[in-house]
Amino acid sequence: MNAAMLVLLAVFAHPLLTAWMGADFARSGALVLALMALSQFVDSLTSLPTLVNDGMGYPRLSGVFALARALVGLVLVYAGVAGWGIEGAAWGHLLASLLFTVSFLVVVHGRTVPTQLSHLCAHAYLPGIGAAAIAAVFAGAAERWFDRGSLDFALIALISAALLALLGMVFVVERDDRRWAWAWVKAMAGG
Repeated sequence: MNAAMLVLLAVFAHPLLTAWMGADFARSGALVLALMALSQFVDSLTSLPTLVNDGMGYPRLSGVFALARALVGLVLVYAGVAGWGIEGAAWGHLLASLLFTVSFLVVVHGRTVPTQLSHLCAHAYLPGIGAAAIAAVFAGAAERWFDRGSLDFALIALISAALLALLGMVFVVERDDRRWAWAWVKAMAGG
């Protein structure tokens, strides 16, 4: 779900900011919004492993990573601002997210979280991220090639959301849950 929402926010950063704040703001803020959306997505990959880690009796480890993430994140954002302004801050935040998410996942999986990181990536992260990447490529290309106004944007966003839902049903949702969802849709449609 995070991937779906944040991919749409990243891909459609410019038109969303144009509609909300105007074209000038969108020109200067779209990259920042896209980078921050990606950072939030990367950070969200630690939510479930953190809960499991804490539940297994190792909250101190999660706390140490959170504190280190905050401190290093501040340094990287500060360095980004000092060197490249607001875009540098966004890049610094993304770098901190990537660095600490990967580090945390490597440290806890197979140690305090009773599953291997390769299993998590293959069965949880890869299907969702792959589906979101396919939808992002479609949405980005459609937005560049066909967006001529707000109606086109709305149609592209709607098709992109539908594609994300379809890809999620095919690649993310388990087979039994898909069968249940399809039976529910048929029952609601009267068939």
